Amino acid sequence: MALPFALLIGAGRAPASAAAGFAYPVALIGALLVNQLLGLLLGMVSFWTLEVSGALMAYRFVAQFFSGALVPLWFMPGPVRTAAEWLPFQATAYTPAAVYLGQVEGAGIAAALGVQLAWITALGALAAFVWSRARHRVMSQGG
Repeated sequence: MALPFALLIGAGRAPASAAAGFAYPVALIGALLVNQLLGLLLGMVSFWTLEVSGALMAYRFVAQFFSGALVPLWFMPGPVRTAAEWLPFQATAYTPAAVYLGQVEGAGIAAALGVQLAWITALGALAAFVWSRARHRVMSQGG
């Protein structure tokens, strides 16, 4: 999200390739959707708990670490990187950055976008299921 500002002040650089330039906006949209679905699921925790701040703190810690926002995944040791690649968080920060910087190229770009799409589908289905359960917990008063 800081890219327009970085380009404005001259600190940004162009995407690594033409393919990266075209795939980057798609990866950003995918990252936004994955992030929003994760937030929706976290928000729906409030249907079963009285206080969500603990869950929110835990989520932020795990999401920041495993998304590659603090340390890029390519710097992580093997087992930690493997775990991060299996979690949805990498689709929120690492994928757009890796596409833009050329860390994934060619078929790797399609695979990375495919992983984002898979997470969007899985999280969307999970959110629909959780919402179907949460609706039964809502009690409203009045006519």
